[in-house]
Amino acid sequence: MFCPKCKYEYTPVVTVCADCNETLVTEEELKTVVEDEKKVDASPLLEELTNGEAFTDAPDFPKDINWVHIARLHSQQMADMILEVLHAKDIAAVIHSETGYFGITGQLGMSSYSPIGGGYSLFVDSNSLEDVDNEASVVLGDEWEKCKLIEIG
Repeated sequence: MFCPKCKYEYTPVVTVCADCNETLVTEEELKTVVEDEKKVDASPLLEELTNGEAFTDAPDFPKDINWVHIARLHSQQMADMILEVLHAKDIAAVIHSETGYFGITGQLGMSSYSPIGGGYSLFVDSNSLEDVDNEASVVLGDEWEKCKLIEIG
């Protein structure tokens, strides 16, 4: 049995995830959940990023980036860790949650956006995909593979 939110595997006698309090699903149902997560329509968010509408209060933020929706992270802590590492490497990256974008503009806050599979969308520069993949793998380990929405490399 698997948690549809954090993807952890449990023994068959357990029915609810101890961390997420989600009802566990079978491996086949988990595959459906993962496929559904990948179908998230990020086009409105990408358009907002591309047009610079997301950063009206950050005039020095580069507006000519080709943004890619690379992952859906499961917690603000994961998002904070990834952003800290990517920004330290001068990689353009932002997170979108229901409360809006945070990262480069310093807008942090709790999110009410927590659909199945996580509620923090990671957007990065298309020219940095391999670097992001490498850095995120180091920071999040196996969890990164569960969060990625695209194949890289």
